[in-house]
Amino acid sequence: MTVRTNGVTAWLDPKVAVLAFGPLALLSLFGNTVNPLLQYARAPILAGEWWRLVTGHFVHIDAAHMALNCAVILTWLYVFRERESPLVVASRLSAYAVLSGLSMLAFSPGLTWMLGASALTYALIAGSALRAAVAGPRVLGLIVLAGLAARIGAEQMWGLESWFEHFVDYPIASAAHGHGIAAGLTFELGRFAWRNLRAPMKKGIAG
Repeated sequence: MTVRTNGVTAWLDPKVAVLAFGPLALLSLFGNTVNPLLQYARAPILAGEWWRLVTGHFVHIDAAHMALNCAVILTWLYVFRERESPLVVASRLSAYAVLSGLSMLAFSPGLTWMLGASALTYALIAGSALRAAVAGPRVLGLIVLAGLAARIGAEQMWGLESWFEHFVDYPIASAAHGHGIAAGLTFELGRFAWRNLRAPMKKGIAG
């Protein structure tokens, strides 16, 4: 169950913070060594290195790249203020990572390599927004979902990521953002459908 909390310290659960930031910070210390082995790379994945579907979301080009994604995650934690068990958070992160990785592999053959938590952060935001739109606060959820749709639309129509690349030293894999959103929404819609299917089954057993 998701519980929304108030207060400056209540929204930043230390256990969730460790789950969210720990792997990013740890792997950034060994970037030059682990990145070639862990980054999303289409050819090695198709050759059998399936772990890259997940690990590619947790390695970064440099500390600034990692800090940017951590700032987005921190904003997500503050805006939605969901308090869930570390097991639920870890399961959701894993599902989002797998689904977004598979989506990139299946639908973006031109995306030959990628590293960074951008897809994962978009999945987290989209999943939380959908849960809020269904269970409340609905206005927040709907506003964030509309914002995500506008963001992806702007990327496709005006190439905002190409403009942003002038300020960084690496290319922006904008396609990963859409895959992250799709992963977050797919997982949460599947979870809602499963709950709705289970409810009548439980009633039938109890009766």
